Amino acid sequence: MLSRILLFVIAIGGLFMYILFQFLTSFPPGRKRREDELKNLKAEIAPWFPDLITWDKDELEMLSLNQINNKKSGALRPTGKGIFTSVYSEPMIAYAYKQFQGKGNQALVYAKTSNHEYALGIKSKETNVWIDGQPLGTLNSSGVFLNPDKKELARIKKSSDQELLPVFMSDREVASLIHPDRLKDVNPRAFQLVKEMSKEEESVIVALAINQMIKKELKS
Repeated sequence: MLSRILLFVIAIGGLFMYILFQFLTSFPPGRKRREDELKNLKAEIAPWFPDLITWDKDELEMLSLNQINNKKSGALRPTGKGIFTSVYSEPMIAYAYKQFQGKGNQALVYAKTSNHEYALGIKSKETNVWIDGQPLGTLNSSGVFLNPDKKELARIKKSSDQELLPVFMSDREVASLIHPDRLKDVNPRAFQLVKEMSKEEESVIVALAINQMIKKELKS
């Protein structure tokens, strides 16, 4: 009888510790834990990396809002993953995310193209972005993307056509993001009006697109 009680107490204690661990790790991580979480997210989707098509200067125009392998799970710490494809259904961007408790849809995102790794720390009023492990910048609630030195790299402007979100760099419109909440096409592209840009500018545009597409996932 005593041994059964002891086993019961141990089981309850183990369950309590598991619930406590799940609760404590459901809040936004600090720098050290963020790195660990990103490694876990990367490992979750690493088997998909060899299938990603080679990204060249024309691929940006081919990126679509369509997905394959889209999966979601969890309640206290919702997670999700998937692959954004080209308009020809080719795998282009593999991603995984984990949401956290707190104000707003806070989440940590890992995304991979054939040539770059992106990490996004999404908060209620801003999104911090890293590329290949280095800080790329911060997107604020006004749609302004600032580099680590607070210099404006890009700006997303509101449009009378709410399906399009024009993106400006150095006072020139380089592309328009297609609003994922207002899709009409069967095979919608992620961008419209893509113009010639540098590799650095393209990295910013891709980061903005990933942020836009993932935020739709967090809402659904």
